[in-house]
Amino acid sequence: MEVRAYAVARPLKPLFINTVAGFIGPEYVFDAKQEIRAALEDHFCGKLFGLPMGVDVCYTNHTEADQDDLMMPLTVAGVNFLISVPGADDIMLGYQSLPYHDMITLRHQFKRQPAPQFDAWLKKMGMLDDTGRLVRLGGGPHDIVFVVVEGLSASAVEKHAPSVLTECLSQLSSFEAGSVILVEQARVAFGDEVGEALSAQIVVVLIGERRGLSTPSSLGAPAA
Repeated sequence: MEVRAYAVARPLKPLFINTVAGFIGPEYVFDAKQEIRAALEDHFCGKLFGLPMGVDVCYTNHTEADQDDLMMPLTVAGVNFLISVPGADDIMLGYQSLPYHDMITLRHQFKRQPAPQFDAWLKKMGMLDDTGRLVRLGGGPHDIVFVVVEGLSASAVEKHAPSVLTECLSQLSSFEAGSVILVEQARVAFGDEVGEALSAQIVVVLIGERRGLSTPSSLGAPAA
């Protein structure tokens, strides 16, 4: 069925598409070998159809696999792109993916270049040195800044954010933390604007997640 979907996509000439191998987890893959096969099959079918397809290297916590099992074979196989999330944990949907820093490792290890548009943005922001490696951003007064937004669950923020902030700030006493920023009607991407405006090394967004999971008041904490 998935290959048929690729055939439907080809006449549409998409800019890019992605497959999510392992998202269903234990319902159809058990361990790393099955996960690798599923991801590579998707990748090669995309290549056969001439599609600009990438892969979300993900698996549920019930699956006996880890990111290294999957990202290396796909990179060697010439995958067009991989998808990542902050900290490798998709807390909303309850599965593991790749963290941002794994992308940097793969680029250096296998001598891959960022997408041209991303490469141009990294250079514009002064985030790459002459060898193409990321540099530590300096000049900002803050090591870390916390942003609190209600997201999809204001009750989660009200219930959990104060205690989470208190504990985090006490554990990060050796860091220069900026003022906690409270924002209404924002999403995770707002943290990028905060980080850029304040030249913060790390931005953590405490955000209410959608209801209907294991709890109606789940608080996420993506960091970048």
